[in-house]
Amino acid sequence: MAYPETYATMVDLISYKLQDTSNAVWADAEIELGMAEGERELSQYHPHIFRAEFNLESRMGTATATTAGALVDTTNDQFLSADVGKWIYNSTDRTWAQVTAYVSETQLTLSKNIMASGEHYQMFNKGCSDSKEFSIAAPQQPDGALGVRLFDYLYIDKIEYPILQDPPSYLNPGQWELQENNIIRLKVGSEPPNTKNSDAADEVWVYFALQHKISRLTTLLGKIDLGAGYSAGDTTIHVDDLQSSGTLYKEQEFSIDGVRGIYIADYQRTIASSETDISFYPPLSDDVADNVTVRFVNSTLDYKLEGLFADLVAGR
Repeated sequence: MAYPETYATMVDLISYKLQDTSNAVWADAEIELGMAEGERELSQYHPHIFRAEFNLESRMGTATATTAGALVDTTNDQFLSADVGKWIYNSTDRTWAQVTAYVSETQLTLSKNIMASGEHYQMFNKGCSDSKEFSIAAPQQPDGALGVRLFDYLYIDKIEYPILQDPPSYLNPGQWELQENNIIRLKVGSEPPNTKNSDAADEVWVYFALQHKISRLTTLLGKIDLGAGYSAGDTTIHVDDLQSSGTLYKEQEFSIDGVRGIYIADYQRTIASSETDISFYPPLSDDVADNVTVRFVNSTLDYKLEGLFADLVAGR
């Protein structure tokens, strides 16, 4: 058999190693249970490292108008549709509100009336109270069921900030802290730059140690299916041109042509008529147009680990 193995050929390879290709002793369903256990066990010793990209939030300014339940700042033109959910702190009178709607690049709707003309504000990531904080929580699916949940990972391998340094700027133990509600706080000396600037070095890369996965998909390509496309920050896409039916399992990894990063499905979906929604983590890093190719990762195991995995499962 030729590597890399698909899910089906991995089952066959394990049957072969058991000298039971006719499934006289072990049915495929039993082997698949052993594979699930094997994925967990192998990952304890040699996990799959997954890099997720996050952004700090440090925009600030002064309200230029008094509008009930809103923040208006016509000086900076810095608000975005992705700001919904972020927190606003009125540093003049020490009050808080959450962004509930985007109106324009100069106005946001707030959860309560806290801003008046001439008062200063700071914007922070959702659930955060400092410009050095960001959340690693993923949206809970189905939508609205349980709010947010902790991203499924074994541990955080390392954090890189600022990114793209030579040598890489990995933070040392003690330079970051995982706080309550899945918030990571960077303990770095300098304040992050004002993220209203297009060249602000606000990106943080978190390297998660994950459990290995072998895809059960039989078709590993699809297409974005939305005429208007999707925007950076979105966490759900609709994909067509898939296999005619089946299941897209949670933790299936995929990439999108022209979009940075690898994404992970965070909820099991049924494929029908060759299409399905995919909710995923982390949010899109870039905009994506209709009909762009989506590429599903066949396996997170490399060639050497595939052989060890088959031996491990057969041995168990």
